[in-house]
Amino acid sequence: MKIENKASVLIVDDDVGMNETLYDILTDLGYRVEVAKNGFEAMEKVRAQAFDVILMDIKMPGINGVETYKEIKRMRPEATVIMMTAYRQEMQELVEEAVRNNAYTCIYKPFDIEKVLRLIEEILARKTPNRKHKKEMN
Repeated sequence: MKIENKASVLIVDDDVGMNETLYDILTDLGYRVEVAKNGFEAMEKVRAQAFDVILMDIKMPGINGVETYKEIKRMRPEATVIMMTAYRQEMQELVEEAVRNNAYTCIYKPFDIEKVLRLIEEILARKTPNRKHKKEMN
């Protein structure tokens, strides 16, 4: 399925493989995708442009995803962020903090890519209720 009106997605994760996989899948589907490997880089990218959806890892070196999320929300209150983590138990307090601060949701790695795509589409539909997605015609 190719997206008719390309939405922008920022992927923030220190795991290069995760970034590459998500980047490849989302660009193949027609999204405009940017990648940041840490919170500081993510904040630079968000300062420069607004994104429709941000996928943010919680556990990253330097500044964790929740602190990055809070800074991004200060810069762009309209930002919609899906938090991600592979550490279900260890990160539970940070997950709860992110949700209290209005993160859209938190997904746990390894995740079902179809679920991620549904969440992105749900966010885009809420932002633009008349948004239409069409399958690419060949």
